[in-house]
Amino acid sequence: LEDLVVAPEWRGRGLGKILMKAALAEAKRRGWKRVSLLTDAGNARAQAFYKKHGFSASPLSGTMLCRR
Repeated sequence: LEDLVVAPEWRGRGLGKILMKAALAEAKRRGWKRVSLLTDAGNARAQAFYKKHGFSASPLSGTMLCRR
């Protein structure tokens, strides 16, 4: 998953959640076994968002999150 971005003026309205749910539903529909993404090491807000949606840190990199 690359570049899930919500413009600052639209944040906090649930749009990221809608986009994430749609992306994960499409991955499931396609039979994908894993969704991976990268965040900047200092982007705690993005990391918290992804963790809230079932992603966890990968031992491969401190900024990679995976969901199976």
